[in-house]
Amino acid sequence: ALRLYTQDMKIIEQNGRVVTFTDYRSERKGVTVRLVEHEAFLRKDKQGKDLKDLAVWEGEKLHITTEGYETPLKSTYWRESSDTMISETETGGVVMKRTWKLM
Repeated sequence: ALRLYTQDMKIIEQNGRVVTFTDYRSERKGVTVRLVEHEAFLRKDKQGKDLKDLAVWEGEKLHITTEGYETPLKSTYWRESSDTMISETETGGVVMKRTWKLM
């Protein structure tokens, strides 16, 4: 599992308040998610579960709530420096924090 999560890549494009995420896990491209503030983005996960993502900006932090799992996922993204981004994802009282190198 360590290799899985330390070898992840994420392409993030931002145009104003619109953000597009494309995940790459094990060098495989995932679904591209285009988030427009206050607009639901509907998608299916790898197991076919219906999900709904909703993004809201608070200052320089992007908050994303993903509904469709037993408990919602709440993710927050922000730049820590010019070459570092932080993400925190919380579900069911557990928080996963990751540091991403910006290239």
